[in-house]
Amino acid sequence: MEKRCKSCGSDIWKLVAKNECKRCYPITNKIKAIESWEYRKPESWLKISGFDQTVLKSLNENEFEKVKRELITQFESRIYLYKRYFTKSEDSMSLEILLNNFSQLLSNSDKDREWLFHGYADIIDKELDNKSINFICKQLLWILINRRFKLDNVRIHQAISS
Repeated sequence: MEKRCKSCGSDIWKLVAKNECKRCYPITNKIKAIESWEYRKPESWLKISGFDQTVLKSLNENEFEKVKRELITQFESRIYLYKRYFTKSEDSMSLEILLNNFSQLLSNSDKDREWLFHGYADIIDKELDNKSINFICKQLLWILINRRFKLDNVRIHQAISS
């Protein structure tokens, strides 16, 4: 019987608990911990590495819920990245988006954060076959997967003010 992670579909990472691999299991535990946070019960705010829980004390209940949603979204997006690598077939638009994401990751200023590869899907379709597109996307995704995951505190603060 083939053993795959129930969250991401991986069959290369060891399953550690609840049919989840060594990468997904800690993330789903963090999501469950965040979901259990209660505004009026600071003792329920289990520590999440990379996030300063003291900021929660200064928030109203609505802002608190926004922060919870943003944290959960960031962790879920990590699992989605794994799932996408293991299960999704990629296309030229996916490659265009990945190239733009990489250009934004590597940029030094907000001015450089524009979509450098906007409109490249048509060029990619003309120059590469589907097998090549899928291969390049998988390699770019693998780089993202193996990059150290850090919470985006800017997005957390933007969620508070939205």
